[in-house]
Amino acid sequence: MSDAAREAVNSSNTTFLKNAGIPTSSSKSQSAGEEVLRQELASEKQGLAILHQQVEELKKKTKATEKALARTQRHYEELKKQQDESNAILMKILNLNTPGTYS
Repeated sequence: MSDAAREAVNSSNTTFLKNAGIPTSSSKSQSAGEEVLRQELASEKQGLAILHQQVEELKKKTKATEKALARTQRHYEELKKQQDESNAILMKILNLNTPGTYS
């Protein structure tokens, strides 16, 4: 039997088996390939879900850090204002206690 004839018979057999609903070796390998792709897709989806969760956690941490920074900045400004007021009072006291200086 020639190669062309053998290929035609195999092709006819494959078509018959497909039409009869019987899996062929090529459809089995396609099914295995599809299963591999499904597993890869599921794995990627799981990885994406994990990354999404990590992003949400980082957003929460960033928000908390920004609040703490704002609180620290307000506290710093209050302390700076108090220091300026203390310095002004100290300067007045020093000017009063310095002989020969009239305010």
